[in-house]
Amino acid sequence: MMPGTAFINIALVLGLMGIAAFLDGNYVFIPACILYYCFLSSFIVQMVRNRMGQLRAEEMSERLLKELTLKNDLLRVANDKLAEKAFEDPLTGLANRRKFDETFDEALADAPERQTPISLMMIDVDHFKLFNDTYGHQAGDRCLQVLSKALNEVISPSGLLARYGGEEFVAILPDHDNSSAFRVAERARQAVQLTRIIGTERSPPSQTVSIGLVSCMVVPGVSRESILAAADAALYEAKQQGRNRVCRDQNLGATSTDAT
Repeated sequence: MMPGTAFINIALVLGLMGIAAFLDGNYVFIPACILYYCFLSSFIVQMVRNRMGQLRAEEMSERLLKELTLKNDLLRVANDKLAEKAFEDPLTGLANRRKFDETFDEALADAPERQTPISLMMIDVDHFKLFNDTYGHQAGDRCLQVLSKALNEVISPSGLLARYGGEEFVAILPDHDNSSAFRVAERARQAVQLTRIIGTERSPPSQTVSIGLVSCMVVPGVSRESILAAADAALYEAKQQGRNRVCRDQNLGATSTDAT
């Protein structure tokens, strides 16, 4: 019932009672009716105030809940972005060493259960120190950005490319045997060779990369360290043979399902 309706109903009831008392000669009852009306009116007013206060409190609580939910969503997004940044190389935007270590460990743990091979590429930019000394560090940074983009466009559909340090990159290719990994490595090498370093002083020439590749089954005796060492040795061999080439490990890779 609305407050105005309640006032009217109370006034009608008490008014009729007062008229009846007046006609009956009971004049004392009339002030009592008036006082009772005032009491009921004040009670209704107080009830209305309490209800309005409750509604305002509920509205404020709902608004605060919405704001809190929104801020929690924004905080979650910010935390997600921060977590992504923690695994991202600031210069190239690739995965960093920390992300590589985590992903490599996961791949090594999954490979035996899946009974599938795993391939690893160690990639090094050829003559990068000479490039830096000739064109400057800013041009060197630009070079790494351009080359990392070219490499990632080839490698990312198959696995993870990460910056390993300086001008060196590393790629994990789960479920890739020697032949399929070699094809990915060759496409990556060619993509870099065809890339022009533009937007830098004195128009430096195209760069090349050397790649060491190892492919193997994760069996007893094959460890994280042995795979990295084999890929590093294959990279050294690529450098020794004249750079701008892919060399495959011939020792640990013998456990590959497709050793060639």
